[in-house]
Amino acid sequence: ANHPFAQISLEQFSTWSLHPSNLFLICEYKNNILGLFFSIRLKPEVFQKIINFEMKKSELSIEDFASFDEIGSNYMLSFYALNDKVATMLFIRYYAHLIANQTRIKEIGVITTLDDVKKVVHNMNLEETKSMVADDKVELKSYKQSLSNVLVSENVVKMLFSKI
Repeated sequence: ANHPFAQISLEQFSTWSLHPSNLFLICEYKNNILGLFFSIRLKPEVFQKIINFEMKKSELSIEDFASFDEIGSNYMLSFYALNDKVATMLFIRYYAHLIANQTRIKEIGVITTLDDVKKVVHNMNLEETKSMVADDKVELKSYKQSLSNVLVSENVVKMLFSKI
């Protein structure tokens, strides 16, 4: 799902996954990877540039990441799950991270072309911010929301308190 507009290299992905402020989750069962969730923590001004298509993710450097003790914005970079149970477990862990760090997270956002992801962003209470048509005629849409508005979403409450 790495659209050519993003142009993220495997090296960048690997480096970012090891950054202490980012959240990289893997759901594994019997040595099989069933899902992953990866969000990066950006400085708010850098987050705005990404969401507004003023900067490509491939242009990010380590200096653009917010440290753990400063206010940052979470950008959802990658998500994959084999089934609904895995997806729910990954998102519950993500929301636990958001709740635990809510004093240092300003906004949540993502850019996508995928309809399945658009359903997830709707359930998270994210609002469409901008859209852009890439060179290959694919429409990219960005979504964002303040953390407080994400956490008060009815769908979030249902997910956190339902049985898996």
